[in-house]
Amino acid sequence: LYGTCVLEVVIGLATAVGWRVRWMAVIQLALMAGFTAILTWGLPEFWTHPFGPLTKNVPLAAATLVMLAWEDRW
Repeated sequence: LYGTCVLEVVIGLATAVGWRVRWMAVIQLALMAGFTAILTWGLPEFWTHPFGPLTKNVPLAAATLVMLAWEDRW
């Protein structure tokens, strides 16, 4: 759990400073899809949880795809 958290922070910081943004976006999307799949299988009730631990991934994935599209344009 702690390793995953550190990895997410490192990827976020790398993206924020503009280091290999395309790769970071792809890694972010892959990790998000993996976490979502694992939690959907193990804890499907998280889809209806009031704090949205899984539903938040939908707009985050969309924002990451927009960031990736903007990066490809520049």
